[in-house]
Amino acid sequence: MRSTVASFRKAFTPKHATGRPVVRVSQVPVQGTTAVVPAKDITVGGQPLSRILLTNSSGFKPGQVQARADVTRIGGTWYVSNSTSMSAAVPPEHSDPLPGSRR
Repeated sequence: MRSTVASFRKAFTPKHATGRPVVRVSQVPVQGTTAVVPAKDITVGGQPLSRILLTNSSGFKPGQVQARADVTRIGGTWYVSNSTSMSAAVPPEHSDPLPGSRR
């Protein structure tokens, strides 16, 4: 678990960041007590999360990584819910075939 959290921290932190970068979220439409925040509307240390993910990736190009945070308001405070999602179109040179399959 610790290595997984460390890999998330690395992926979601701008290169050359020091200390604890400030995270800011743009105002997005709210439906009741939930909202969906695209990665482009989340900044970490002044950089859009979408750019950070791309910069820290290994070969992805603009448009191949889609990320968002599904958030829920509980008692007046917003929390990232369990349904945070990220998807990416994997470049062929980085995809491993399933055992027994052919490229």
